[in-house]
Amino acid sequence: MELSTKAGLESKAPIQHYDPSSEEPFERTFDRAYSKEALYTVEDKPKLLKNLFDNLKDSGLFLINDYTLGNMDALGNKDVQKWLRQEPTQPYPVPSDVMENLLTNCGYILRVNEDITDQYVDMIARSWAGVGEVIESLTNHPEDQSDTIQRLVKEAEFWMLRSKIMKEGHLKAWRFLAYKPSEIK
Repeated sequence: MELSTKAGLESKAPIQHYDPSSEEPFERTFDRAYSKEALYTVEDKPKLLKNLFDNLKDSGLFLINDYTLGNMDALGNKDVQKWLRQEPTQPYPVPSDVMENLLTNCGYILRVNEDITDQYVDMIARSWAGVGEVIESLTNHPEDQSDTIQRLVKEAEFWMLRSKIMKEGHLKAWRFLAYKPSEIK
């Protein structure tokens, strides 16, 4: 919201947190919605998706980048189980075809429905490429940096596990662009 305010768009582009478990409706209708790696943490996806659909203006777009399961059997994989336990927010991932059905059942038309896992795996690898040098630099720092190193290693392990289960096909990164058609009058 701070960036929206700095750009003088606070009334046209309000940015706010929405609690999907809340019974509170959205304050207004909107032209566009974006969810970045968040829907997999929502337990009642049908409720939230329908609420978004009802508040999206006709011809509105909803862009979603999210984690999905390769299939329901992935939940039985020990590494997937470990990842689920490590997530900071309780995840409720579903396969991409389930998300597709949830969206179309609300009335959305999918303009984009694509697997972007390879791009995510690449991004993770690039982001962590220099971690060894960072740890070495912290190790050689005159002040004790062991807490920082431990946090960095824990975060790297989390991302490496996520990358591993993505490479194995248990977890996917998926992009949907959902369109709300205009009502016929």
